Amino acid sequence: MEYIQTLRDHYCYEPLTGKVFWTKKSSNRAKLFSEAGSKNRIGYMVSSLKGKQNLIHRIIFEMLLGRKLKDKEQVDHVNGNKSDNKLSNLRLGTSSDNSRAFRKKSAGKTSKYRGVQKLERRNQLRWKAAIQCDGKIKSKHCRTELDAAIAYDEMATDLGWPSECLNFNKKGWVK
Repeated sequence: MEYIQTLRDHYCYEPLTGKVFWTKKSSNRAKLFSEAGSKNRIGYMVSSLKGKQNLIHRIIFEMLLGRKLKDKEQVDHVNGNKSDNKLSNLRLGTSSDNSRAFRKKSAGKTSKYRGVQKLERRNQLRWKAAIQCDGKIKSKHCRTELDAAIAYDEMATDLGWPSECLNFNKKGWVK
């Protein structure tokens, strides 16, 4: 509880903007009521307090919950923007929740859709939708890339995954 009180003494969170401000000087560099933190090399907002660097999105949730996060708890950025700490963009989850959430398309993939691979067998082009949950892989072979993307979304929806894990929004438009 002392840790949480230290956070609350030093930081003030504005949920609509996602910004955290200093309410108590912790160093010569920290100016009272100035925005706390800066982006680290991988895009997360971080702030140093008492010689320890902390991720701002974790600080926010710890202050809101009134306790330290448990080892298996992670704070996920819903829209995939690691520096967007608005309350509407943060949610508490697990490592597996976080891994299935929003991700940009990786270079070198065969499809523009999430969970879709190109298969070339016997001079025939096919597509495979694949999804992993609880260590098990479900897959479906399709004739077109679009059909495979739709199949992936159906499997993700059946598993109860959130909408940001899908290739298409509710109106059928590609995200």
